[in-house]
Amino acid sequence: MKRFTAGLTAAATLLIACGPAFSAGRNGVACYEPVRTGPVYKTITEKVLVRPETVAYDIVPAQYGTRARQVVMQPQRTELYDVQAVFGTQQREVVLAPSRTVRRHAAPRYAEVAETVEVSPARVVWEWRIIDGKRVKCRVEYPARYEQRTRKVLVEAGRSWTEYQPEQRATVTSQVLVQAPGTRAQTVLPQIDWVEERYLVRPEVRVPRLVPAVYETRSRRVLVKAHGEGLRRVHVGKTC
Repeated sequence: MKRFTAGLTAAATLLIACGPAFSAGRNGVACYEPVRTGPVYKTITEKVLVRPETVAYDIVPAQYGTRARQVVMQPQRTELYDVQAVFGTQQREVVLAPSRTVRRHAAPRYAEVAETVEVSPARVVWEWRIIDGKRVKCRVEYPARYEQRTRKVLVEAGRSWTEYQPEQRATVTSQVLVQAPGTRAQTVLPQIDWVEERYLVRPEVRVPRLVPAVYETRSRRVLVKAHGEGLRRVHVGKTC
């Protein structure tokens, strides 16, 4: 505040000193108001180091080759194994029953037949009845009544006869031993195979390489002139 008041006093002194340059307004009065000017900046461009010069190492990988050679995967050996018993089948004919004479009997055969039987015959009966409040004698006819009944009748009489049965034969299959169980020895030849293996031709190498510095152009604002203070002519009503 003190700085602004000092500036205003200096501006007023300047205005009095330069009287002819500032003409008066109405009634010989000129009005001014204090103004504050902002700072002035400008943009400058400069080169900035982003990454300094360094030394990097390129890795040349190791070089490998392949070659084939014979290896014994499994040595020669003798193996023992069990031999199971071997069975076969043998067929032969046997007599199941000799020839013979058999006496057969057939029982009589009956059947049930259904027939309609009259249970009670048709009849006429005189009965006293009440019809429309009057006692009258009526002649009533009852029809004959029938029922369905079954009875057993002989269809075929019993009989006897002699029957000859021939000899009965059959083929029987039985199991027989073909080879007894035991233990056997077997020589297993060695198992040899070709395998591929890797070998080192050239080891890994680190090759130094110079990595140049990296620069970048950047812009930034700098202050050219700080803010200032002064007066500006204004017209206020009919006074000035």
